[in-house]
Amino acid sequence: MIKIIEYRDEFKKEVSDLIVSIFVDEYGFEHYRESCTNADYNKYKKTDGNCWIALSSDGKVIGSIALEGNGPDEAYLKIMYVNGNYRGEGIAQKLYDKLYEFARKKGYKRIILGTYERLGRAIGFYLKNGFTECPHETYTYDDVYYSVDIESPIQKKYVPTTHLNKYSLVKAAV
Repeated sequence: MIKIIEYRDEFKKEVSDLIVSIFVDEYGFEHYRESCTNADYNKYKKTDGNCWIALSSDGKVIGSIALEGNGPDEAYLKIMYVNGNYRGEGIAQKLYDKLYEFARKKGYKRIILGTYERLGRAIGFYLKNGFTECPHETYTYDDVYYSVDIESPIQKKYVPTTHLNKYSLVKAAV
């Protein structure tokens, strides 16, 4: 059984290893290796956000997600990763639902994220969950930005399948 828990320092190395294995090794963002390895996952709580991890039935870290507060109305979705052996099992959705409900209870009105076009499967996931492309100037190192308005209670927005498939079929250009 998969468990979603708040991040604890005892999992720092496993979380860093997960992120490096996906973002750096799988998708080729070598220039981020050091920052991924040395990241401070407690920083999200300091911004009125949080960080969660998914644990496998044997207690291994297999997923991560974080919310970084940016003022009273909006927050950023950060470090959303799922181990390749567990993709397609609903873990990303469980992580996102935990983050979304937390953001809603905190009173945030919008979640923003930055990503790269080569992460097509992730973009498909975001679109499925109601995100739409948006302009953004706070962060300038990502290719594209998406946002979703927070509704109460959680309501999934309909995304036409043809639009979703455009992104879910993109392969990484590594």
